[in-house]
Amino acid sequence: MRLAPLGLLLLVLVLAGCEAEVVKVPPRVRTTSLPATPDSGTGGAFNPDNINVKVGDESALAALIASHKGKVVFVDYWATWCEPCVEYFPHTVETFDKYQSEGLTAIAVAFDAPEDEQKVRRFLAQHRAGFENLICSYDPGAEAFEKFGIDLVPHFRLYDRQGKLRAKWDAAPRDLDAKVKELLAEK
Repeated sequence: MRLAPLGLLLLVLVLAGCEAEVVKVPPRVRTTSLPATPDSGTGGAFNPDNINVKVGDESALAALIASHKGKVVFVDYWATWCEPCVEYFPHTVETFDKYQSEGLTAIAVAFDAPEDEQKVRRFLAQHRAGFENLICSYDPGAEAFEKFGIDLVPHFRLYDRQGKLRAKWDAAPRDLDAKVKELLAEK
């Protein structure tokens, strides 16, 4: 059976997700502006200028993870141009808020271009991301994915209290709560 070109293209896009090749030419970047945050203009914690964001590479991420020894660390690799990433990001914030007092922290790694820092900051402020955030210092593309050791975004990793990688997902982690609870229970 021969698929029509449009059907084949749709099949490829569904199977591809937001893979490295898509990064080179991001799919339809949203052109609408982000809504103002509740703290915009007030100097509050969720003002884009006050969001904890650093531009860095894979060694900067490793240092961030190591700095949280004694805590469980959830890492969300995402990008503002990736629809599944944007859709899942509120769950990352919710998970952080839910388990922070028990010893969970989160780190978000944006695969946007470093010069898009303000766009990333506005997104993070809008979603009230009160954890550490890293913008990949590499230009979007295959090199960035290779250096961070991932194939696509969204991608998620969970580290135990000793900084050992214990779980990873290439899609929304349906068992995240159970895994987080399991690692938080370990002392």
